[in-house]
Amino acid sequence: MSSAKTFDAFSARLAAERATEKEIGRLRDMLAVMRDAEAANDIAKLTEVHLQLREAIYRMSGHELLVQIFDQIHPRMALALIFAENLFSSEGHETDCHVPLVDALARHDGDAAERIAKELALGWIDQIVLEKEE
Repeated sequence: MSSAKTFDAFSARLAAERATEKEIGRLRDMLAVMRDAEAANDIAKLTEVHLQLREAIYRMSGHELLVQIFDQIHPRMALALIFAENLFSSEGHETDCHVPLVDALARHDGDAAERIAKELALGWIDQIVLEKEE
């Protein structure tokens, strides 16, 4: 399991246990902005808010070491997201992929949040690898 996948999954599990209605509302607001950015094909905005969403979930975990790890990997993650979102922007499903995660957090379902975060962390990397193999 990759480090990012592990960290994303653990932060999502912890965030599910601690999520407040206000935090969930902020995440849903971010999803709305992401959806608008996808519709406008604004990859820069989509990437910016996507990273904000991920950061918010790490911070919601309440785990200081996870937040520090996110702060360290953020620049590399930003480059990877820009690449992935530019490559697959025509699909327009980035926001839709994150709705189940936010829903799991809202239900305080740590098992589902962890599973979905793992799938998301690996999902776009798998797409890039598959594209290169074709």
